[in-house]
Amino acid sequence: MRKLFDDVKNDIAAFTEQRDDLTMVIRCVTAEVAIVLKLIESAEESSPHTFLDFIDDFIEPSAYVDALVTKLTGQFQQASDAQVKEGGAPLPPAPASLRDHRVPPDERLRQLMCYARSAIEDPEAVLVWIMMPLQIHDPLAWAKLIAATLRHKFPRPWCHHLRAIVRDAEQRPLELSKDALQRARFRPVDFSPPAVEQSLEDSANDESLPLPERMTSLMVLAGIDASHRRTDAAKEKYTLLCQYHVQWALSLLGLGDTAMRAGNPKEAKDWYLAALTPATHAKSFPVVLNASLSLGNLYFDSGLWIEAATWYHVAGQLARALLNADTLLDCFEREGLCYHRAGVHKRAYEAWNSGVELAQALQARERQKLLLQRLIELYTELRMHDERKKTEHDLRAVELLEQREAAAAAAPPKPRAEA
Repeated sequence: MRKLFDDVKNDIAAFTEQRDDLTMVIRCVTAEVAIVLKLIESAEESSPHTFLDFIDDFIEPSAYVDALVTKLTGQFQQASDAQVKEGGAPLPPAPASLRDHRVPPDERLRQLMCYARSAIEDPEAVLVWIMMPLQIHDPLAWAKLIAATLRHKFPRPWCHHLRAIVRDAEQRPLELSKDALQRARFRPVDFSPPAVEQSLEDSANDESLPLPERMTSLMVLAGIDASHRRTDAAKEKYTLLCQYHVQWALSLLGLGDTAMRAGNPKEAKDWYLAALTPATHAKSFPVVLNASLSLGNLYFDSGLWIEAATWYHVAGQLARALLNADTLLDCFEREGLCYHRAGVHKRAYEAWNSGVELAQALQARERQKLLLQRLIELYTELRMHDERKKTEHDLRAVELLEQREAAAAAAPPKPRAEA
């Protein structure tokens, strides 16, 4: 899978270094924009150039350019003030025409790019201008704005030492009108689940890669197979991983999860127990925690309450050691539930009361209310009226505190008194 991302990152890096093309058009769906931005950021880390990125939604051209002007001029003003404060020269002022709506949006955008480039002291430095809107509400208007803005003019182009990376919408308006874009390269990306799965398969089968990298890809593929209930394929991959002793405990855990999804709890239990030994020896405590939780859930679903409570207690101790408060609260609640159903009321009280104390310390109101309700149910069943009334009072106090916190968060801030 790394190759899938590396190919895109390397193409971006190569584009910023070349001198033939002005524009790189990256076609991607909305869900992939964040990944593309991360790859651009990764390319920037090893680049000497200056990168400016804009992810503002595109609704219509004039409003979009206004948003970019406001953002960039505000940033430059802050930078200019900082330079002056340190005894340096201020940055050049922004042209008034940037905010003049009589000027066409594409001309204003082009002027904004030139203004940004002029603020870079090194005359040979390259500015990489990135426009990757998270939402493109009017793909055709977007394509027209980009094509009009990035027209290339000779002999001395306005875009000297500029590179532009722009997003194309799913409908491919820029690619379909590519004749309007001069000196542009088009780069579609595909990070869809089928593409990612194919990339993982390619990595797992690539004998030129180190074995750990190939086995990591195989591990992810096994998890994908298991999640899609492709039981035989998942078991085959996990078994192969065990044979190579690569991530052995995790592979055994995966075999257990696969067996559970296939409706075979007895086989799953054997795999979960088998995973505990290599995970403990390797001090892979997150795997031990997950195996313990899985065993607790398995026994819980089977109605074996004492066995389930025992494994939830083990998981809780591990969660405490790993500072995993959410999981620890889950374990307190489930352990108490198991003991309650087994009729071991004292242990049920101890688990739920410990959970209440932890939830109160963490200000986890919802968890605290749930655990208090569990205790109320226990006291009601045991006809412990005084304890029930006290716990009901505690529950009302938590609810009242929650209401006060919500009201305080919704209230407008108080104005500060003038000095």
